[in-house]
Amino acid sequence: MKRGTFFILFGLFWIHLFSQNNVQFKAEYIDFKLDSTQFAINGIYEFKNNSAKDVEIPIVFPFAEDVKDIDSIRLISLNNMSALPYEKIKKEIRFRLHIPAKDSLSVNIYYSSRSKKKNVYILTTTRFWEKPLEIAYYSLAIDKGINLKTLSLKPDSSSVKYGEQVYFWKKEKFLPEKDFVVEIE
Repeated sequence: MKRGTFFILFGLFWIHLFSQNNVQFKAEYIDFKLDSTQFAINGIYEFKNNSAKDVEIPIVFPFAEDVKDIDSIRLISLNNMSALPYEKIKKEIRFRLHIPAKDSLSVNIYYSSRSKKKNVYILTTTRFWEKPLEIAYYSLAIDKGINLKTLSLKPDSSSVKYGEQVYFWKKEKFLPEKDFVVEIE
């Protein structure tokens, strides 16, 4: 087994273990932005500790491409407005979250990479938590002049704002079966 595959499986094992111990990946709110030079992702991820004890949980956050191809990455705990340290490994970052007993933690993760004909954001790893997200909101803003070919998820609505085409999704009890893919011409 390749070393990278081992670490991904190991990380997913920890997610599985902690999901059984009352830590829940509760919600995500993600704004995607696609222009001629970059595909940017700005997300807020909510975790809930349902147990009576504080927990320290390892998180494996996968990318659809090698981390070396990501232009910038930022992780911030929104509970105390502090940067979170992380480790870059091939197609993922790893970090740890401390969640107090019976409390929640919100984390902002921002990253961007060069735009491509096929831009991918991995949604399917949510399944390793073994519970659907209670709520997920997504928006995708595409600059004027970018010709959209396909979206892997059908949007609930769309509008034109400030010269951008903006698509919106609201998902409840969401357990994704496919990744979010934006193909352009």
